[in-house]
Amino acid sequence: MKKSFKILLAAVAVFMVLAVTATLTLSIITMMKVNAINSQTSGEAAAKSSPDEADNPAAPADSGETKDKYEDGVVIAENYTIRSTKAISDAYLSGDASRLDSDDRETLDLASKVLKEIINDGMTDFEKECAVYDWICENIGLDDGGMVLIQDDPEAVCTPHGVLKHKKAVCVGYATTFRLFMEMLDIQCHVVPASERGHSWDLVQLDGAWYHVDAYSVSAGDHYSLNLPDEMMSQDWDRDHFPAAESYDCCWLYRNAKESTDVYTLPASLKEAIDNRETYLSLLYTPESDDDEAIADAILKRLSAKVGFSEEYMDVISFIDYHVATVDGKVLACAHITYYDQAEYDPYSIPDYLDEDKINDAIERVFGELDMGY
Repeated sequence: MKKSFKILLAAVAVFMVLAVTATLTLSIITMMKVNAINSQTSGEAAAKSSPDEADNPAAPADSGETKDKYEDGVVIAENYTIRSTKAISDAYLSGDASRLDSDDRETLDLASKVLKEIINDGMTDFEKECAVYDWICENIGLDDGGMVLIQDDPEAVCTPHGVLKHKKAVCVGYATTFRLFMEMLDIQCHVVPASERGHSWDLVQLDGAWYHVDAYSVSAGDHYSLNLPDEMMSQDWDRDHFPAAESYDCCWLYRNAKESTDVYTLPASLKEAIDNRETYLSLLYTPESDDDEAIADAILKRLSAKVGFSEEYMDVISFIDYHVATVDGKVLACAHITYYDQAEYDPYSIPDYLDEDKINDAIERVFGELDMGY
């Protein structure tokens, strides 16, 4: 074999080895790229299917995600921001306040003194919650400017620091202060913004179940809005991002309802409550027929519409809210009575310097003479 031919064969062999090596290398690189792309795609898909994203918005209610995205930082009535107080509650639970700033330290001191005053060893979480709710209703007053009036210092009425220091609050102040106390007691709690961002309240967990709590504009001794299930809330909120409240077990109205057997005694019970200036009525009926829930609802529906316009009560009662449900085989009938004193509020009075006859004429030309009676 000629030397030149041998050299040619050797060159071809080397070329083939290099070609195979290059092909294998390219295949490995391609596979690595494909795997990387698949991994990234899977990660993106998992992220999209995660409850933290808008495509599937049901974020875990007991995680920090709810507070971070749908609670803390939300602005109510365009002026009052829901702010986190977790650093304060963590400092209380750990006993280490070294990282708190001066305002948070003062808040911790004020809140700790309250808990020392009202919480005793051996209390259940429900008893602790009731003690906090009662203290807030007895000691915190509504801000004189009202909820939506722009304040010189909104922080003074919407943060626990301002609320505990000055004893005045708007709804955000009530809700964040209640939440601070709950978290200091190691009880899970959220501040829930209304869908239209005009109000906020709390959602608290007791014995594994969730309940709504709204201490805003509640007088001392009025427990109507303590631990309500979803169906008793008149407000609307983003239910996808907060846990469902379906239990009546810790609902104050259910636990403290008076037992009765005749649903037709409901009008007499409501009149007695009004005459005694009670703010709520809660009755639990053992049903005598399948229609008892509907009967109770019809009675309260008609009474809530008529009583406020009656000559006897129109200057006493502002409105009556009510709720009827079947719970554990019994009919729960509740009414919440809101009063106003004639000296403080008269819906028909106008300033003396105005021409009342001219005002009435303008109204009657459009509406005629409105009959306020039934």
